[in-house]
Amino acid sequence: MGADWRVLRRIDAGAPSTGWQHDYLFYQPDLEDVLHKAVEEMPSVWVHQAREVTAVTQHADRVEVTARETRSGATETFSARYLVGADGARSFVRRAAGITSSDLGFPPTRYLVIDIKHRDPGVSIPRMGELRQVLDPARPRHASRWNGSEHSRTEFMILPGESLEELESTDRPGAA
Repeated sequence: MGADWRVLRRIDAGAPSTGWQHDYLFYQPDLEDVLHKAVEEMPSVWVHQAREVTAVTQHADRVEVTARETRSGATETFSARYLVGADGARSFVRRAAGITSSDLGFPPTRYLVIDIKHRDPGVSIPRMGELRQVLDPARPRHASRWNGSEHSRTEFMILPGESLEELESTDRPGAA
């Protein structure tokens, strides 16, 4: 959508020609719940949460992971046959494993991300499987709803001179 809310281009993200499926978007806490329930049934799997990985050492027969417990600061070392790096965009695990990504040259941009759980899952903004990119030069933004979920996400660009703390504050003018 342009700054005047006029649709500039509509792409059916689920059309076979796009290579994109409607179910590619999901609410991460839902996935984490499913995975956590699945591994509770597996005696060979241990879940260690609230830890920050600080070192990864690859051996011929295993990988060792050193992690710092976020509350106490205590460190522990774990061994496993495999390490899955699902630690986000600034992945320590990916860097430690030497996995690179391509930089397309876009300037660094920060967004205020708001995840919403609707009390009324039938709310119409946006519809299931729809992504809305609002190309407003004054404040670009994005809205989407995850497939099979009552959750949606809205992202607002943090403009030069603004801080995340300022935008999150309920004390600022116009805040609800």
